[in-house]
Amino acid sequence: MIREIRTGSFKKIQKLLRKKKYEECFGLAKQLAHEGNNGIQVFWGWLYENGGPGMGCEVEALKWYEIASRNGSLLARFALGNHFLKKKNYSEAFKYYKIAAEQGHFPSCYGLGRLYQNGVGVEKDEDVAMTLFKTAALRGHVFAKAQIARKKIKSAEFSSKIIALFLYCGVLYSIFYIYVLNRYDERLLEDDIFPGYFRKDLLLESWAIWIKRSA
Repeated sequence: MIREIRTGSFKKIQKLLRKKKYEECFGLAKQLAHEGNNGIQVFWGWLYENGGPGMGCEVEALKWYEIASRNGSLLARFALGNHFLKKKNYSEAFKYYKIAAEQGHFPSCYGLGRLYQNGVGVEKDEDVAMTLFKTAALRGHVFAKAQIARKKIKSAEFSSKIIALFLYCGVLYSIFYIYVLNRYDERLLEDDIFPGYFRKDLLLESWAIWIKRSA
């Protein structure tokens, strides 16, 4: 799978975010998005979806996600799946998760597994859900590992409970690695593509001010 966020361009964005140079960050992101950088297009759409003021923000977010998706971005398809899941448009969420999962995007395997697990957008099937969680867990997905651990804890077998304990240790380590060390890692993607990174509250507050001024 193409690691769209781990490109040199996004590393520049990350550096600016860590230094809280938000105006410079947004200017560069806008330029790169319009130049066709898929990962930055998703980031640009995410800013509109989560922090843009006014009624047009959702439209703009979807526009950028769809542009990136048409250009082959699996992260954009995952973002679209998350967007429609939040809107309770489960059939659309299923469609985008499935497309990305079939192309090897393991956070989308997890998202698709959740739909099968809960029976929304598709007929409920615990076996298919666990197969998808295992696929994602093999790539290190934290929440997929947690789903498998919960399943094993419910088992009466002592050995399964021991395995579950080790899985949960791995989950805790991954959370520490990402949140404490402030690293971007797709193994922690669940219902957001930028969960908690770079002081998200400050980032989105600065974005709202910048986009109003730029309008």
